[in-house]
Amino acid sequence: MSAIRRVDFIRFGSLKWRMAALYAGLFAAVLSVILAIVGQAIDRFAENEATDDLAANAHVFEEILAMRARQMRSSSDVLSRDFGFREAVATADRPTLASALASLRERSGSRSAFVVGYDASLVGSTGDVMPDPAKLWNALDNGQGYGVIMQGGQLALAAASPIEVPDLIGWLVVTQPLDQTELTRLVDLGAIDLRAAVMRRERLPQAIANAPPDEVFELSEGERMLYRVSNLRTLEDDLRPVLVLQYSLTRSLAQYSSLRWLLAALAGAGLLLVVALSWRVAKSITAPLRKLDEATRMISAGDRVALSVEREDEIGRLAASFNTMTEAIEEREKQIIHIGLHDGLTNLPNRKLFAEQLALTLSRRRENRHVMVIYADLDDFKTVNETRGHSAGDAMLVELANTLRRDLADGTIARLGG
Repeated sequence: MSAIRRVDFIRFGSLKWRMAALYAGLFAAVLSVILAIVGQAIDRFAENEATDDLAANAHVFEEILAMRARQMRSSSDVLSRDFGFREAVATADRPTLASALASLRERSGSRSAFVVGYDASLVGSTGDVMPDPAKLWNALDNGQGYGVIMQGGQLALAAASPIEVPDLIGWLVVTQPLDQTELTRLVDLGAIDLRAAVMRRERLPQAIANAPPDEVFELSEGERMLYRVSNLRTLEDDLRPVLVLQYSLTRSLAQYSSLRWLLAALAGAGLLLVVALSWRVAKSITAPLRKLDEATRMISAGDRVALSVEREDEIGRLAASFNTMTEAIEEREKQIIHIGLHDGLTNLPNRKLFAEQLALTLSRRRENRHVMVIYADLDDFKTVNETRGHSAGDAMLVELANTLRRDLADGTIARLGG
């Protein structure tokens, strides 16, 4: 019997298993929702951080370009104020100019240096690729100190210093190509791993060219990429140079993968803890219920059962109520039996009980003993009911029953009539 109960107990259909599974399932569902929300929050935070980092580093990169231009202009300012150099420009002394420009290139670390005359003439150092001076003249005449120009088929950063003797006779221009080598060197000065390119706007892919300037936007190219396009100063007419910064959002989000794994590990540990606690809670609830079920089965078999009240919570009160209920059932059974075997008015045994007791007495009677059975009737009892009322008749019957009990204490007295 105990083995059968144990098998029944470990079934998944048992209340304890269902409660533990329900608690664990609810916690797992809530935890999954929380993890999804937290995961989205982490992704959103990482995206915002990456966007802010790109925007901040874009300003830094633009400032580095401006600083590089100011450094180049500082070198050109020194030479443009030199008396001998101004005299060579004024007298068109090309050998002296070529020597001075070559020296300036070495000192400033620039790729080329040349002089644009006020008449749009151009003199450069040996080997320099010369831009079209006519396209530079308007910006130089408007006093613009630096910007991007087209030189030798590629974009270059240019810084210009006026040459005055004392009137303006031209501009000294120093350039540095914005090729990938130079841009990589500038990117290395930033705080994050950017990719930078300086391009003409008309050569940009349409998805990038149509994007609003100075705003970070996302494109998917096998991986999620952030872009920022900003317009650059130009010293050349009809030239629209832009700085394109690219930052891998996928690699940025990957930095938070360890945090996600940590959250998943904590969630798993929490789930295991909840499963253990759910099992314990379910066991503490179902153990008394199992005892109650067994007690109910015993009562149905006719056994008398009383549960021990060991707790003061709802389970303890349920056990106390069960004990009260069993006592009440027993008391009701006694009352039912008593009512079935006794007269309702006089509380004397009725005909059935009297017959059973008479049969029992006769079965136990010895051969030399006699049993006296007296049958008494009340004459004119109907007249009492009719003249005095049924209540008077009932009172008389009750009084008679009490008198017989008192006078015939050793006898069995019963009311056989209605």
